[in-house]
Amino acid sequence: DETTPGAIAWADALACDVAAPPSCAQADDLAAILYTSGTTGRPKGVAVSRSALDHFLAAMAHKPGLAEHEVLAAVTTLSFDIAGLELWLPLRCGATIALVDRATAADGAALLARLERDRVGVLQATPATWQLLLEAGWCGHPPLRMLCGGEALPASADGGTAGLRPTDEPMTPWYAP
Repeated sequence: DETTPGAIAWADALACDVAAPPSCAQADDLAAILYTSGTTGRPKGVAVSRSALDHFLAAMAHKPGLAEHEVLAAVTTLSFDIAGLELWLPLRCGATIALVDRATAADGAALLARLERDRVGVLQATPATWQLLLEAGWCGHPPLRMLCGGEALPASADGGTAGLRPTDEPMTPWYAP
């Protein structure tokens, strides 16, 4: 993609002259195992089938949605479940992924510079990351479609999002303890 340095447009990847291997995948086949400590503190794996993953991605493609022309920044550590949304949803929708390294994701100024450089339009992040961006001087530029999850929002009358966004643009919260 000419607008995002270092990015490969989905259409270009699909145009590669490589024969796809035959697929024997079934809807009930394992797509991923998500690990969580839950409330017990003991790690446990949850098997996610291909059909469950597909239904989740279809729902996310519908709402909040993601369009082919959009760039989504992937800032979540791969071991967290929401990283699947950041990686698989853009692939499913034909959008572009801006993979952000750990050091950049943890540094508000570096993350803000990366969002601007890659022309990111969608970011799913924790309240702590949104706070990092605000502290780095983010005031709504670049404009972002804001998705917030991964940890509880601060308590407030508006559900906790007003203090995490510099504009009146809506923030989509999705976290359930």
